[in-house]
Amino acid sequence: MFFGSRNMAIRNNLDEIQFAWRALGEITDSPGWNTIHIGNAGQCPIRAGRYFPVNTEALLVGFLSAQIPLDAQLPRGQGFSVSTVSIPSDSPSHHWIALSRQDNGSLDLFTTMAVDLIGMLRSFVGSDENQRLQAFLTRIRAWQDFMRRGVKGVLGSEAETGLFGELIFLQKLLGKVPVSIAVDAWQGPLGGVQDFTLGTGAVEVKTTVQLHDFPATIGTLDQLDDTHIQPLFIAAVRLSPDASGLTLPEQALALRSQLACEPTILSIFDARLFHAGLFDANAGQYFRRFLLSEFRVFRISDEFPRLIRVTVPVGIKKAGYQIDLDRIHSPEIDLHHALQQLGAI
Repeated sequence: MFFGSRNMAIRNNLDEIQFAWRALGEITDSPGWNTIHIGNAGQCPIRAGRYFPVNTEALLVGFLSAQIPLDAQLPRGQGFSVSTVSIPSDSPSHHWIALSRQDNGSLDLFTTMAVDLIGMLRSFVGSDENQRLQAFLTRIRAWQDFMRRGVKGVLGSEAETGLFGELIFLQKLLGKVPVSIAVDAWQGPLGGVQDFTLGTGAVEVKTTVQLHDFPATIGTLDQLDDTHIQPLFIAAVRLSPDASGLTLPEQALALRSQLACEPTILSIFDARLFHAGLFDANAGQYFRRFLLSEFRVFRISDEFPRLIRVTVPVGIKKAGYQIDLDRIHSPEIDLHHALQQLGAI
């Protein structure tokens, strides 16, 4: 996932697989696979295919020595299926995994998914085939979740700045804890109560672009409840719109560069980005540029203004509210000291 720098590659991947599917669609044959070789990802051949008589589109990837899971362990989503198949090809020693569109699946969405997977496989850093296979399946599972949630289009402005702030915090973590711990800690895209789970506690990241006031939306009664997890912190990220800054995809690309030597961790990071709603096909829709203008950390304590279950009247089951982080009187804490209290360093 290189975002802006991959526009031409994305176009090429789209053209080649659409051309291959069209050519295969003109073939009438007995039941079975018809495929066309469209390139390689390292030592893994990639083929476009159709299975007759169903005649729906498929993307097939060959693995020579990787440990292929059983079909029951492979992901299956709305509109697509994944299975191991045998096909006639010029790579007879390979084991093939087919990603196939189902009859009720959107062709446009399946094509976007296939192009994304081709790009991910070709950009994979490292030659270990098992790692490439895991990256491939991890990406498919991210698509599975994406389709299940019905996410469409680009992120709204608040979600865009919120994700930017989480990436700023992750970037700061990478300089202080091992990269595997930092990336694994990022739980926000997976629906975590807090954005980062570190050591014995957690960190919730809030982001604003407002120059005056810092409205932080708290979505649940559990988000700032340190009776469940301790210690608990808020990281306040203030961004400044600036033409010399980075777009959201460029900020993600900067982090990818830091993770380039760790292909397994990079694959996990890319999957988290995808879960958050950022991927190649929509990266060109983000035009706002930001600079980091302020970064503060607060520890949640009894003195911190919040609503939690033990303090709201009985009968209230759900609540959302806003805190102005510029008007609270809790002391700030250095990130290094916060990480020490978390037991992360």
